[in-house]
Amino acid sequence: MRFSLRSVFFGVSLIALVCAALLNHSAIWVSVVVSLSLLLYAVSLIRAIVGERLDRAQALAFLAVGGCYFLLAMTTIFRVHEYLITNYAIAWIARAAEISGTNLRAGGGFFSVPSEINIAVLQLHQFGGAQPSFDSLKEIIAAATTDAPYSQELQRFFIISHCMFSWLFGGLAAWWTACLFRKKAKE
Repeated sequence: MRFSLRSVFFGVSLIALVCAALLNHSAIWVSVVVSLSLLLYAVSLIRAIVGERLDRAQALAFLAVGGCYFLLAMTTIFRVHEYLITNYAIAWIARAAEISGTNLRAGGGFFSVPSEINIAVLQLHQFGGAQPSFDSLKEIIAAATTDAPYSQELQRFFIISHCMFSWLFGGLAAWWTACLFRKKAKE
């Protein structure tokens, strides 16, 4: 398995960017990461059109796997984003990082699925009760996938994490495609 210095530098830069975004998870970081994701998929589309054999195969794999995951995670068309297995990994990390979603600024979120859990937690917080805390990973996922104004912090964390997973899955697909391509070339 060989990696060029350029690809290693690019990968380390993406990891550093995602780490910074996950630590801050502000609206600006979400915009940067989502814009970068769209740019990566646009560049992959161009590479798939004009690239040579191996580049074209890798670009198509990255675009197909990473782009499909990105679309499934970011759209609410069939509410598939609620059932992604990666939600549990992200919710576990959010719980470990103690991201509770207590940001009470008004405004819409990226997702728009109502949840009774979030309304109860919002009322508890508005009337001077304890800070919202979630007992299960399902409650964290429900809080992150709603339009409740207090859960913007969780929504941002989930959006950045899903972008990261789309890059990871796309990169793994491109790597696997290159391995299959080289194996077939040896035969």
